Amino acid sequence: MACRRYDVKAVAFNGSPRQRGNTALALEAALGPLVKAGVSTQIIWVGGESPGGCRACGWCKGSASLRCVLEGDSVNQWLRAMEEADAVILGCPVYFGGIPGGMKCFLDRAFYVNSVSGGRLRMKPAAAVTVARRAGGLCALDSLNHYLSYAEMTLAGSYYWNLAFGYRPGEVRQDEEGAQIMERLGQNLLYLMEMRASYQVPLPEGQPRRTFNYIR
Repeated sequence: MACRRYDVKAVAFNGSPRQRGNTALALEAALGPLVKAGVSTQIIWVGGESPGGCRACGWCKGSASLRCVLEGDSVNQWLRAMEEADAVILGCPVYFGGIPGGMKCFLDRAFYVNSVSGGRLRMKPAAAVTVARRAGGLCALDSLNHYLSYAEMTLAGSYYWNLAFGYRPGEVRQDEEGAQIMERLGQNLLYLMEMRASYQVPLPEGQPRRTFNYIR
C-alpha cells in the first residue's frame, strides 16, 4: 500500500540506553512497511540523553506553548517532532518490569505539556513497542499505552501484543513471531495514517477539563 500523501512522516522514540540494541531493531521492523510506502521516518534516541524528570513547577500550564521550562536537554525538540509527525511510536526495553528511567522522565514531561497545551496529539495514530528478555513486557507495554491513551491518540495494534524478545544485541532478530508482529503493526499504523489523510473529518469539539479532588 503506497501512501497517498508524500509529505507524511512518522517518528519513533527509542528509550533504550543502547542506540543500536534490540529496541532499535524492533522499531525499524515496525517502521518497515511505512518506509516501503514512501513515508519519511525518524528514530530519536531518548536513551542516550536520559533527560531529567518533571519538576511540577506548572510553567507549561501557564504558557500553553507546548514547551517545558527545562532547557538543558532535547525534550522540547522531541515535543516538536511529535507534533509535526503524522504518527508516533514509543519503544523501550523492559527494566524491572517497567519503562527505563530516562524514557519515563521524557514521557512524563512531554505528555503533561501536551495535556496543558490544547492536546495537540489528539487522535494522531500511535503505537507502543517493548522488548523483553523474558517477562515484564506486557507491564511496560501497558505503561507506554497509558501515555498514548491519556493524550487521546489512536492506538495501532497487531495480531498479538506489540512486543518482541531478545537479550543480547541482535537476538530480537531470532524472534520470528516478534518480527511478524512488528510488520503487522507497521501495516496497521500505515492504514490509520491513510484513513486520517483521506477523510478530513473535524475533531469533536473539545471541552474544558473538569477535575475532582477526593480530599475535601
